[in-house]
Amino acid sequence: MNGKINELLEAGIIRKSTSEYASPVVLVKKKGGDYRLCVDYRALNANTIKDRYPLPHIEDQVTRLSGKSYFTTLDLAQGYYQVPIDDESIRKTAFITQSGLYEFLKMPFGLSNAPAVFARLIQVTLGEVSHEIALYLDDVMIPTISVKRGLELLEQVLGLLEKANLKLNLKKCSFLKNTTNYLGHEISAGTIQPGRAKINCVAEYRRPRNVHEVRQFIGLTSYFRKFIRNFAQIAQPLTELTKKDIEWHWDSQQEQAFRTLKQRLIERPVLGIYDKDAKTELHTDASKLGLGGVLIQHQRDGNLKPIAFFSRVTTNEERCYHSYELETLAVVESLKRFRIYLTGIPVKIVTDCAALRTTLVKKDLIPRIARWWLTIQDFDLEIEYRPGERMKHVDALS
Repeated sequence: MNGKINELLEAGIIRKSTSEYASPVVLVKKKGGDYRLCVDYRALNANTIKDRYPLPHIEDQVTRLSGKSYFTTLDLAQGYYQVPIDDESIRKTAFITQSGLYEFLKMPFGLSNAPAVFARLIQVTLGEVSHEIALYLDDVMIPTISVKRGLELLEQVLGLLEKANLKLNLKKCSFLKNTTNYLGHEISAGTIQPGRAKINCVAEYRRPRNVHEVRQFIGLTSYFRKFIRNFAQIAQPLTELTKKDIEWHWDSQQEQAFRTLKQRLIERPVLGIYDKDAKTELHTDASKLGLGGVLIQHQRDGNLKPIAFFSRVTTNEERCYHSYELETLAVVESLKRFRIYLTGIPVKIVTDCAALRTTLVKKDLIPRIARWWLTIQDFDLEIEYRPGERMKHVDALS
């Protein structure tokens, strides 16, 4: 602890304090073996007026990589510590240790407004090139079609960062790679798959011994749920354990779910990266037990490639619905899930429910379906019926 305190003092990140505030502190070990000083700011955050600046959406940033072949990733050195705190707020960041009371001069991790402040700083700094790059807090990605454009854009970005006095951690930067890691994913030209580091965490995860560890495992695997066909149904025996008043137990169903999710992710499935200019289809299916959809796009080589999978289990009430209602609900829920991709473009819905074809023009819809349809009426839809034997790739989803 004292070593980390001295390091932060010498770097001008903290100073000794006489503040009336005193948040507790703990050291957290980082991946590289170094330690990060973490302050428990829960009490301070509870009384903080929240900055509502929007954080980047991961899926939106990933779609910016579509059609690109060269990737440059930049990492801002020490992230938040490059952001100075205004004089009036410094005393509020004070934390207490055995060696005394200290306060931050630069923005620390743990403050509820830190992500929003940092996101705004990066957007303002790189705003003039933000339409060509992907930004997520301190991760800056420069995707380009050619080396020439990659170098030009890199020069622009470096100039803007220098102007804002923001420094890079060169050891964590990579330049003009054909394959790179970004936000936990491995990216290549036109494809995306779970990153090796995160999948290693999944592979090494031991069998959960309590509800808390089950929640941790579900959270870890859910980050990659779009890669796993039928994720919700596979995970159901585990999610059941997290419900209120469910007694802890671990039997063959939980073990099978745990092993299956691990194995599906260890295989590191490959998906396509969404291309706004490609012909897009949404294939859906439903059963009494679950709803499913797969977003598919036509590739330049003429092949179809899955972009993302969606699935969820049905509720007790939904299991009483007629099959037509369930098929309609699968379309509605899939469209909602993939709204970020599908708004403003023509979308072909492919289903094995013949009755769905008339839904777009039918005037005497039952009230429940009419209400559902109102929530998706802004989509540009075409519905195509395909017999069940031609929909086996989706049947497994439900």
